[in-house]
Amino acid sequence: VEAAPASPMSFAEVLHRKDRKNRNHRKDRKDGEDLGGERAQKAQQPDHDAECAICLEKLTADLTANEIVNACSRNHFFHARCLLDWVDTKMDPTCPLCKDSIRETASRLAEPRKVARLVADGSSQSCSDSMRLTLITKLRSMGVGAVQRAVEAWKEVLLTGSKDRRQGAASSLGVLGGGLVVQPLVDALGDADSQVRKIAKDALREIGEVQPLIRALGDARSNVHARRGAAEVLGEIGDVLAVHPLQQALQGDPSEIVRRLAARALLAIGNGGASKAFEALQAFQGDQDDLVRELAADANKALHA
Repeated sequence: VEAAPASPMSFAEVLHRKDRKNRNHRKDRKDGEDLGGERAQKAQQPDHDAECAICLEKLTADLTANEIVNACSRNHFFHARCLLDWVDTKMDPTCPLCKDSIRETASRLAEPRKVARLVADGSSQSCSDSMRLTLITKLRSMGVGAVQRAVEAWKEVLLTGSKDRRQGAASSLGVLGGGLVVQPLVDALGDADSQVRKIAKDALREIGEVQPLIRALGDARSNVHARRGAAEVLGEIGDVLAVHPLQQALQGDPSEIVRRLAARALLAIGNGGASKAFEALQAFQGDQDDLVRELAADANKALHA
């Protein structure tokens, strides 16, 4: 007896079977990915009794401490310190067991050490201008992260280093330039050493950012050296944004020298073409300080010339 022919599927049944097939395919693929992820995670963990491929000492399983490195594609593990010492002696670093290239891992691990060396060299008084320029070029080539680490390290030198090292750190920050170095250099305006202050002023004048200097000028907690330096540099930059802060310093700063420098800065900005600075300064023609009165009179003459 012949079997009855299968009845044709409706369009809705065809769509239902196709959808179920797609769902099963996606589930199989996800299960495979999960299994692959578990295998990859296990591959990143050294065996309990594994040894460092360089020093042959037993490895700990604690990967979170950044003490163990899986540097090659064949899952050979090393102490980070051992790997750094190993690659320091190699032009083209490879795994000592399988000769697989470990350049990428070595570069990542070696970067903090390289930055520390550059920072130390840049903080040295014996570092010449040409050497410092070469050093900064190397630092920039290492990327933003390396530059940020170096700036933080030089900030620490400016806070705790010897006079000579502070001078070197300020010089390196000045050569590096950019927004990251502005605040450390503004802070250096208050340094106890006059040479550090001069280096910071010269660098800030070249960079030309006025807002950090305006904040330093108006900060009653800053020492007199910082406010003096801020007033001087603002006058040299000549930005009209500094006119009102300088006028306020001229009105209320407790230091005679800061007031005089603020008056000089206003006159300099006015001579640069900003009549607003002359207008602010001429109001002090009756000031109790002889030099301030003289500078205010000069501003008045220039304004009505």
